[in-house]
Amino acid sequence: MSSKTSESSKPRITFTLGEFDERVIEKMAKKRDVSKSEIVRNLIHNWIEDNHDILKNNYEIDFKEITEELQQDSSKEIMNKITDDNKLNIIQVIDEILPSDARNILGNGYLTITGRMHASISTLQMKKPAIPLSYSLKYDGLIGEMMDLKELVIKSNISDIWVNKEIVDTILERVEYIVEHYEELVSKINNSLSKNTALVNNAVNEIMGKIEGEVYGHS
Repeated sequence: MSSKTSESSKPRITFTLGEFDERVIEKMAKKRDVSKSEIVRNLIHNWIEDNHDILKNNYEIDFKEITEELQQDSSKEIMNKITDDNKLNIIQVIDEILPSDARNILGNGYLTITGRMHASISTLQMKKPAIPLSYSLKYDGLIGEMMDLKELVIKSNISDIWVNKEIVDTILERVEYIVEHYEELVSKINNSLSKNTALVNNAVNEIMGKIEGEVYGHS
């Protein structure tokens, strides 16, 4: 079974499952109406997220180091695709900064597109719209339900939307929606913050604690 990738140049991982494991994966895929590759990808991702200590102690995996390497690689790849004229309008933040500085940057932007919960919440707390690329149910609960911003959340934990580039069109649609309804959304965010100040502050404090802790870059 092979993992799906967003680009043909990305490495593929091929492996064989035992009969019992294969049967379990088949039933899980059927229940969720997704591919077996999607089930395996999610299982691996969730295991990694839940076992930081094992990976650090037994395999010397440094999550902060990996996160920084990926951020630098992504930044270089993006900048290489941007014309020199447009680069003049871009400010890259590549150095490690304090959570408070990050929140100020997010709050002084027009909108935020992010795959991290702490960036989404910080942006909303600064009364600006955010487009969260959701990979877990906590986005639906905190941003979709509590903040009443379901229309901005994108479920990004489905590999197909990355493979067929659907994610690009979806993000652009959300950006256009925000531009067209900006004042309305800002007012909605303000109202939600007023109603849920304590809950939002608790969520932000919890997230900031994680950022400042050992697992920097993981919400």
